[in-house]
Amino acid sequence: MPNILRCGSLGGEPTSGARHSRRSTEPTLDGYPFDARYSEGARDEAVRLAELTKDAYDYFASVFPGARPQIIATFLKPADWKRNYGVPSYYPPDRRLRSNRPHVSKAPNVTTKTTVRWTGGRLRSTQKTSRPACGPRSPPRSRAWSLTGPQSMVRLPDEHVRSLQEFARLEVDMTTAVTSTLDLCFGPATELARRIRDRQISATEVTDAFLARIAAHNHKINAIVQLFERDARSRAKEADEALARGQNWGPLHGVPVTIKEMFLMANTRSTLNARRMKDFVASEDGVIVQRLKSAGAVILGKTNVPANLQGYQVRGDLYPEGKNPHRLESSPGGSTGGGAAAVAAGMTALELGADGGGSLRVPAHFCGVYCLKPTDKTIPRYGGIPLATGTRRFLVNMVQPGPLARSIDDLELLWTIIRGPDPSDFEVAPIEWRPPSGRSLAQLRVAWTDGFQEYVAGAETREQLAALAARIAHAGARVQKAVPEIYPRATQVFVHLLGALLGQDMPWLVRKIFPVFVARGLLKGQPNMVRVLRRALTMNTRDYAAALGAKRALVEDIERFFSHHDVLLAPVSYGPAFTRCKEGSPLDFDGALRPYNDYCWPYVGPFNASGHPALVMPLGTSKDGLPIGVQLVGAYWSEPELLHIARQLASLTSGFVRPHSY
Repeated sequence: MPNILRCGSLGGEPTSGARHSRRSTEPTLDGYPFDARYSEGARDEAVRLAELTKDAYDYFASVFPGARPQIIATFLKPADWKRNYGVPSYYPPDRRLRSNRPHVSKAPNVTTKTTVRWTGGRLRSTQKTSRPACGPRSPPRSRAWSLTGPQSMVRLPDEHVRSLQEFARLEVDMTTAVTSTLDLCFGPATELARRIRDRQISATEVTDAFLARIAAHNHKINAIVQLFERDARSRAKEADEALARGQNWGPLHGVPVTIKEMFLMANTRSTLNARRMKDFVASEDGVIVQRLKSAGAVILGKTNVPANLQGYQVRGDLYPEGKNPHRLESSPGGSTGGGAAAVAAGMTALELGADGGGSLRVPAHFCGVYCLKPTDKTIPRYGGIPLATGTRRFLVNMVQPGPLARSIDDLELLWTIIRGPDPSDFEVAPIEWRPPSGRSLAQLRVAWTDGFQEYVAGAETREQLAALAARIAHAGARVQKAVPEIYPRATQVFVHLLGALLGQDMPWLVRKIFPVFVARGLLKGQPNMVRVLRRALTMNTRDYAAALGAKRALVEDIERFFSHHDVLLAPVSYGPAFTRCKEGSPLDFDGALRPYNDYCWPYVGPFNASGHPALVMPLGTSKDGLPIGVQLVGAYWSEPELLHIARQLASLTSGFVRPHSY
């Protein structure tokens, strides 16, 4: 069992003429010196959390109890804080903290140089003190606290400091490195599952860590809107008991996950964040929710969505507005915006979302995480959305459930769990998935584009995509700037099929009102799309058959493109996450105002219309520090190869980067 190392007061500062033993400055366990080896990740997290609390010095001390003040000050230099965070540093000039040992100020002109190194998994420091060659020592002097200037600090009340220190208690294994909450909450789901199976950690410990992060951070971004805390703790306890009996539930045994609010889960609400659905409570689990449970997952809660799942922001009738953890003023994307924000903020190991018009890919791009939109009609739909009594099954399906994660391996894990046929959905056929080719990057045929016909991405996105293409070419791959001709057909196909999907159960009056509603919001400034949608809502059998024929022609053209290319790299949106605004407001396109919907839909909608699989992975960051992703599109049923190609590109892209202050 791991032992508890409680944080206490930070020892005083060694000064000239005063030598303190190693024993007096190191953390103790039950009164004895303790060799605690802290990971570099824990140090980085201490700095990030310090910036959030505005009390870097005290908080760093609480995370590293017993560390020398000089070591802490090394990581909290004013210049570093100003450069990295744009805020002043927050440690006191005289470095005097609450201490059990007397403090002796150094004489003037005495300088101490501290060198810090990470060796052998430990934080080590060496000191060199210099003083004037001659002359008397000046008497000790005391410097008052300063609340201005680059070294200012807001000193918290002692009771606040004590609560921070209590919050920062660490569980330390005497034979291993510290297992920090951050290591658990930002670690890969596949690794968590392995460690739980091997009984290195417990499902209860992992679940408690995620629930603690949700309690600490969810109020800022409103990512999780239904929290099943009691059920999650009970499920985690059962998972641990099952392992003790030698039972393994599946590949996600004891791993905490979240699901999009739309998915049906017995005795929970699925409201679509709309007043008209506020009282809907599911009587059973949806097919893929049941598959999650059968795989052993611990479902923590449901994540935020926009009203009726429409739009690229998270704003609705029932839940508070969702925000982007990288910048609270920015949108997290939609409609799986709450799920992407939760994954990025380390509040869940995996998210089960869905994509009907970029609803997975745009949030993944905005929040800097990975996602996979599977091929059309490969994931069962039953229980994927609340339906009113007597509602007919959907005539068409452009919506595919899929995973959001912080790694490619985690995407593959969740995708393999939810894919495949079910008696509830006869349109999902059994597929013999071809294994990945195993080809190296140098053997790939890569097409890339920075836009689709008239829809060209912004300058920052174009620059990052071109740089990626150059890196791939340098690695030896055959790279060509090419793109299938998809416009204007993609718009016609998408809107006609969307109209058929929405219109089949709409009362005639709603069919009249709905186009007016979207013309004032999501489709504001796009009268042609509104006109097509109005016709599509009332299409007859002949019109529907024509729309399906147009889709088939689009699919065939894109498939011919993939006979010459293994993958298409493309933008996910015009640029990084835009600032939250009223839906339909014109957005900034590198200095020009253009229609709201043109920022995202033209880059993602065509592959909902055609049904092709698409994977989004983090590519880099904008000049403002916001994530920019890249979209990998492949042929029908090429998900295993897409995942393989993404792994090949991983070393050429940024990968997941944790948001500051999380």
